[in-house]
Amino acid sequence: MLRPVSELKDIRSSGRRRLRGVLFKARVPYACANCGKTTKKPPQEKPKWFAELWPETNRVLEYGLDAQHIDKDLTNCTLDNGKWLCRSCHLLEDRSTAVGESTEANPHGYADL
Repeated sequence: MLRPVSELKDIRSSGRRRLRGVLFKARVPYACANCGKTTKKPPQEKPKWFAELWPETNRVLEYGLDAQHIDKDLTNCTLDNGKWLCRSCHLLEDRSTAVGESTEANPHGYADL
């Protein structure tokens, strides 16, 4: 069972890890949602049935795929808020909004500084 978000020490790391788990559990194909590229090697934290998620074509990347939070809210680890992206596509999408800027209004409840 997952700990409540309020008990997490590092929301960035935990949020990414949780979203990867959600994407694996939903058996979302392990390929970039934008360009279709995937990794040459499987990720270390892969599930036992990973082979069925890993396309045999476009295995060109030397690094693992990122689990991207679509709305940039790292506490929102739902299937409809996540997708696999290669680093290039992730960077391009981040540049379409301010890096780290959520599409939600004040998603973490931080006071304006």
